Amino acid sequence: MSAASKASSISCPSESSRRLYVSSSQTSPLDSLHSWSSNALIVAQQYVGEHLGSRSRTASDPEVSSRVAALREQRRQFIHLLQLATSLATQLEHVMQTQRYLGDALSELSQGGGDVPLGEQFSSCSDTLKLVSKNGDTLLSMLLNLVKCAAM
Repeated sequence: MSAASKASSISCPSESSRRLYVSSSQTSPLDSLHSWSSNALIVAQQYVGEHLGSRSRTASDPEVSSRVAALREQRRQFIHLLQLATSLATQLEHVMQTQRYLGDALSELSQGGGDVPLGEQFSSCSDTLKLVSKNGDTLLSMLLNLVKCAAM
């Protein structure tokens, strides 16, 4: 058998006429490194050329291109959803804190000295705000968990 028939062929995706031949039985580590680095350089040049627009894309399969575009759009939507969830969690945290303060203030008014004509209503509103605040804490913890898990 000749050396050419034993050799394995590595071709560059952008330049099919240029081929690198590597003998599979008698390669030194230095030759192997040289072959690998040459191939890596060619692939890197193709990649940079594609992104700069000076070379055509190697994968011109329309099905793959449409799937990649759909995945990019889905990723964009997911990032937008994550930003909205983070914003909602921040705003909800401020609302919950304000509700707690308002509930405490109404509770103090209802228990204040003297005869307050609206004391029972203040107490009722205070209890309602505390209950809403407790349920809001559950919602807030779930939102923060969603943001935390999605950010990983």
